[in-house]
Parts: sequence; C-alpha cells; structure tokens
Amino acid sequence: MITIILPYKNRDEQRLNNCLYTLSHQTVLPKIILIDYGSDLEFQKILKKVASEYFCSIHRVSQEKWKKTHANNIGLKKVSTKYVLFSDVDMIYKPNFIEEALKSLEEKTIITCRCSYLSKNETYGLTMPIDWKTYKPVIDQVSGETAVGACLAMSTEWAKSIGGFDEGYLGWGREDYDMLCRAKSAKLHQIRIEEKTSFYHQWHLPSDWKKDKETIIANARYFDEVTIKKQTIVRNLQGWGLE
Repeated sequence: MITIILPYKNRDEQRLNNCLYTLSHQTVLPKIILIDYGSDLEFQKILKKVASEYFCSIHRVSQEKWKKTHANNIGLKKVSTKYVLFSDVDMIYKPNFIEEALKSLEEKTIITCRCSYLSKNETYGLTMPIDWKTYKPVIDQVSGETAVGACLAMSTEWAKSIGGFDEGYLGWGREDYDMLCRAKSAKLHQIRIEEKTSFYHQWHLPSDWKKDKETIIANARYFDEVTIKKQTIVRNLQGWGLE
C-alpha cells in the first residue's frame, strides 16, 4: 500500500478536482493526505468540499509563508503505509500511475517520473473523465532531470530515517532534487517510470517565488553546501515535521 502526500495552498476548485478525480480512478488506489499549509478561508472551504467527495484526509497547518519541505514532512509523520509518494495538487495522473510506481518500489529504490506541462488552453479545456486511450494534450514543456518534485516515491521507513525533506530550504526549489541526491548517496536505485505511464502538470500563473531572486540564490547555495560538498544524508537533526 502507498500513501500520496499533496501539499496545498489556495488552489482553485477545478484544478484540485481534476487531480483528485484522476487519483480516485487509479487501477490501484492510494491513500491520500492533503496538507493545507495556511490557505485563506475561501480556499479552506474549497479543499474541505472537494476532499470530502474523494474521501481524502486533510491536515491544516497555520502558516503564512509557504514551505514545501515542512508541509511534506508534516504529511510524512502521518503515513503508516509501507511506501510514500510525494506529489503536487496541480497534477493529473494516468490511471496506471500508482500501479506502475508500486511495481518498481522496494526498500532500496526511489521512483521518479518525467513531468509534462499542459498549456493554458489545454488546462482550461480539461473535463473528467479523460479518455486516456486517445488523449494527446498540447504540452508547453517537459521537466528536466532535476525537476522531480511532482513524483518522488520511496520506502516510508527510509524517508523517516533520514529526517524527511531538508527544512533548511526556503519556500520551494531544490528540495526535491536534494532528496533524490541523498537517496543515491544512500545507494537507493532510481527508477524512472515515464515509459510505462504519465502525468501532467496543469497550467497556472507563475508563483511569487519565481520573482524572489534572493530565495532562489539562497536555496542554490544551500544545496551546494549540504548536498554537493558535505553530501549529508540525514538532515533536520533538531526535529522535522514539527507543528
């Protein structure tokens, strides 16, 4: 069994519904934990409404500044299944996505999948259910080798043993590739599953984080220091996923 962790903050109803609909129509159903990381009241109501339709659990955290590593770690603390998948509420998933991830999961593997980004028109034109046999979406771009944040699946025990995601990262950015590098340093074998399945990122306006050059630089420097130079695997020695 596998649990998927989806951090959430102020996402619109249609995009959230598309994500949860495709997860609820998998050939193998995952448990779903949504971490509401400081959403405004309007979006809290949206999350509660949509999540109840798909029997997802919600855990709310009162935070003003977005920090994806902390949100992921709060979710990780609540996982009781053998495996965990960290992903994104902006995604839609082909029906065999969870099944293919589970086929390759072992104690010493980490699963990734290349992500395709839908165009704006493609995203706004989405309706459920999708006919996956004929679906050929308009793609804006495809993720690079280091962009693995929307799909990182691994042993729950291993993820907890290393202190989860490194909470030294600000906002988001580099923390996902950091986790992959730590897994490889720990001799976990990376398996990519894009040849067997697919998932797509729904279009949205760029986040404010993209405009925050200081945070981007700070995360890059931090990554170089702890991941490239020191190559430390276990992080957050003062505690992780704390509320």
